[in-house]
Amino acid sequence: MKGVYSNTCTTPDQAWALICHHINNQFLSVRLATQKKRDDWENRVASSRAEFVGHLCMISKQMNGYGYYGVAAQVEQILVLATGDVTDPKVQDAVYAVYDKHYKNFQESQATNA
Repeated sequence: MKGVYSNTCTTPDQAWALICHHINNQFLSVRLATQKKRDDWENRVASSRAEFVGHLCMISKQMNGYGYYGVAAQVEQILVLATGDVTDPKVQDAVYAVYDKHYKNFQESQATNA
């Protein structure tokens, strides 16, 4: 994962775009796995969550590395929620709520600085 993020996640804009992408992929993957309830659905959910957590860790690390400590802290808030039961709609709603709050604040700060 380091190779991908070392060149593509250097600004908060890129970080928030990647986070949005990974949140949507995570929850789509969970939804598909839990709807079909195949023999290995629990493994698929666990694997998807592990991948999601790994992506969030790398994004947070990149933001810290480029001096965006506030963004890194916000990513870590999402990360804490992502380690919960991602099959629970309340956990998914909480992840979306935290993402939406921080992304909205980011957009407002960008508009103010423009």
